[in-house]
Amino acid sequence: MYKPVFDINDLIQITNAKLVNNAPSGVFSISTDTRTITENDVYLALCGNVFDGHDFVIGAFKKGIKLAIIDKHHEALFIQENYPFLVVENTQEAYLKIAKAHKDRQNAKIIAVTGSSGKTTTKELFYAVFNSKYKTQKSLKNHNNEIGLCQTLLSIEPDTQYCIVEMGMRAMGEIDLLAKYANPDISIITNAGSAHIGILGSLENIAKAKCEVANYLSGKGLLVAHNNEMIKNNLKSGNYKKIFYDMNDATIIERKVNFSKFLYKNNEFILPDGADYNVLNSLSVINVALEEGFSPEEINKGLLGFKNIEFRNESYQLKSGATVISDCYNANPESACASLKNLAQIYSDKKVVIVFGDMLELGEFELQYHKQIGELINSLNVNYFVSVGKLAKITAAEVINTPKRIFENVVEAAEFLPTIMDENTVVFLKASRGMQFEKILEIIREK
Repeated sequence: MYKPVFDINDLIQITNAKLVNNAPSGVFSISTDTRTITENDVYLALCGNVFDGHDFVIGAFKKGIKLAIIDKHHEALFIQENYPFLVVENTQEAYLKIAKAHKDRQNAKIIAVTGSSGKTTTKELFYAVFNSKYKTQKSLKNHNNEIGLCQTLLSIEPDTQYCIVEMGMRAMGEIDLLAKYANPDISIITNAGSAHIGILGSLENIAKAKCEVANYLSGKGLLVAHNNEMIKNNLKSGNYKKIFYDMNDATIIERKVNFSKFLYKNNEFILPDGADYNVLNSLSVINVALEEGFSPEEINKGLLGFKNIEFRNESYQLKSGATVISDCYNANPESACASLKNLAQIYSDKKVVIVFGDMLELGEFELQYHKQIGELINSLNVNYFVSVGKLAKITAAEVINTPKRIFENVVEAAEFLPTIMDENTVVFLKASRGMQFEKILEIIREK
């Protein structure tokens, strides 16, 4: 893996650090993990919620490093140690500054993707399209916080032309911080829905937080966002270009389980996914690609190479012949409703079994949104409903015209499912990541 190097004077200038003890010579890469650190690394001691990297500083020196970066609050702990330190105000901020300094020295355009749902899938769609034509890098998995951003920016190679950065948040101001240091050329807002509403308190606040991704766009910048009035109303003024998109702008020509052909902006596009919500996600990619000079044919070539990440609408064939669709990477009301509607539509000729788990982080709105899912189930072509968890039990109570079972944990549900599955069955797993629905998949795949 590519690792940029810095000399000590460079690090002092970037972080405004104070040098303690004699400066080592040479150049160094940045490491925040003593488990994989090498003697050519600078150890940067980060402070997390459950750990303090300063506890591992001495161990890092014993592994052969020549320099560590610590914060001023821990300086007194190491004053007696005859090791060289760079003392900074805050090590997380120093990490961000170092990452930005490296990014600024490269030529890659930064595309920042955020949204209440769909941002990881959209990032993968961007990567599929842009990497088919240009040297492109992306955030790994869903590394979408400050540390993940630093890791992504520091991995940018000299010949990289585009870097796709995913930005998540749990509070107001977090995306603003990420955008400040990523300084994107292009910003994407997939939507502003109810994910994290228990933390932010309202859909208006969520939209305001998502709009922070556009705060640092220059006059040459581009914002591509879902056509949502709350998004439009909460964007700060700026002279960057704005493009808004909506599913109403596209026409579905043909749809199968893993295939969508649709018309958008007078061109036909093909996506190896049958879900309307992923067609919607692809519209942001198409808009940016067209702005960046891609032809419709080049975009289609990239879209056809799209592969979603693990547990995102993945399909598995069981020994019994039944199909299991795992969409248990995460769940919020909007994504749950969209995926349930899509499933019932595509598999109208199958025996559809919904296994639904708790949607987390909805706060005072959790009762309302879990009831809404149950009401939706009543209107869909569903043959059996299985709930797992205390909140999903609220959903089950609203299901009145479909056979159902209620379970407290994933093991109980997994043991039950084989009793109602046959070769014509489609089992759909949907829950927040914290419910660990992948355990259901592990168990029933052995049946």
